[in-house]
Amino acid sequence: PNGLYLYGSTSAFPTNSGTGANYWIDAIYSPSYSITGTITGVGGAGATVTAVGPMTATATADSSGNYSFAAMMNGSYVITPSNAGTVFTPASQNVTVSGSNTTVPAFTAATQTFTISGTISGPGGNGAAVSLGGTATANTTANSSGGYSFSGLANGSYTVTATKSGFVMTPSSQPVTINGTSATANFTSAAQTFSLSGTISGGGGSGATCSL
Repeated sequence: PNGLYLYGSTSAFPTNSGTGANYWIDAIYSPSYSITGTITGVGGAGATVTAVGPMTATATADSSGNYSFAAMMNGSYVITPSNAGTVFTPASQNVTVSGSNTTVPAFTAATQTFTISGTISGPGGNGAAVSLGGTATANTTANSSGGYSFSGLANGSYTVTATKSGFVMTPSSQPVTINGTSATANFTSAAQTFSLSGTISGGGGSGATCSL
């Protein structure tokens, strides 16, 4: 029940009056409510959810993505989920507790993805074919500036290869590792060149001048 309680081995409440005035103690009851919600999608289970407002609290979403904050005071709160390798939509939400329990609109969780991008400089960049191998495979074509990108990639090891008929790419391919951040792989291109050679047989071959 409402009231004022003290736990201890000795009494701490006043037992007499001082200078003729009695001691009075007022007990104030402050009602509290719950904030609940759900995180759907991969990464919701086990997510850490924080509530910041008149009170600050932390909860962990269960295996179904459900979370709850109990005994929350009236006021406005910012609810924010987090989980390594996961992106939440929206990133946070504002809710208000005003005399009743409150439900937060659902968050959606998705695996965080990254991008491998780069530029192929030189005359062979425009229209070059770029292939991706490794944890995921994909193909794309460099734009007029030699730029290319592969998006939606998970952490892992990849190999990027650039080719174009009549051109030499340096390097011909590159290993790229994504580990919590996007990555870049640039190439240079040059027109492919060849050699023309032969032999002049007979007595006049030695010292002969050849022109092209």
